[in-house]
Amino acid sequence: LRQVPGQGLYLSGSNGSKRKLADAIRAYEQPLLCLSAADRLHIALLSLCFTENPIQVKQLQQALNVSRVTALHVLDEAEKWLHRHKLQLIRRPNFGCMVIGDERNWRAAAIALIEESAGDARLLALLQGAKTVVRVSSWTSAGLEDALARVWGKLNILLIKQLMSPLEQEFAAGLSDQAYIEVCIYLAVMVYRIRMGKTLGVPPDPSKAGRLASRAPEA
Repeated sequence: LRQVPGQGLYLSGSNGSKRKLADAIRAYEQPLLCLSAADRLHIALLSLCFTENPIQVKQLQQALNVSRVTALHVLDEAEKWLHRHKLQLIRRPNFGCMVIGDERNWRAAAIALIEESAGDARLLALLQGAKTVVRVSSWTSAGLEDALARVWGKLNILLIKQLMSPLEQEFAAGLSDQAYIEVCIYLAVMVYRIRMGKTLGVPPDPSKAGRLASRAPEA
């Protein structure tokens, strides 16, 4: 692999060597990751949000097949994305990376992330019972497909389909594909978080708070 200043990189070698390399790539058992910047960001966010333990930088490097410097850059972009969704990314040596924040914000961010990274075509195929989720492209999305598959494994899609069945029958004429996707993903994320023990909490009752305040002794 040679570099020409001002021009870029090119592969140097005999035609026979290049043909052998091409054959080896085609015969490789696992697809070679060639991820776009958006795919890297989505894979990192999916890994961070749908895990019970802190993510190590080394784990992210392996998932993205990139250098440590590039993995840290992806984490910087993930931190910005999470900040826009009112969440915080904790990054500590010998600990790893973890997402923290209000549960309502977490659920809203997770729903937005799934819709943004998967797209309507994948989600509709998954929720309508397709055996193979739609692949938008072949090699370039392999890493993202794997990350999404891990998320599907955590979300109880079968239960969500059962919950949605009465609604589908009642609103068959008025329930658009987009609305169907949004309701299903909302329910899936809600059930997933509740099973993890993450509840929204009950806001205080203003009337009860007023009664308690009136009974409190004066300082």
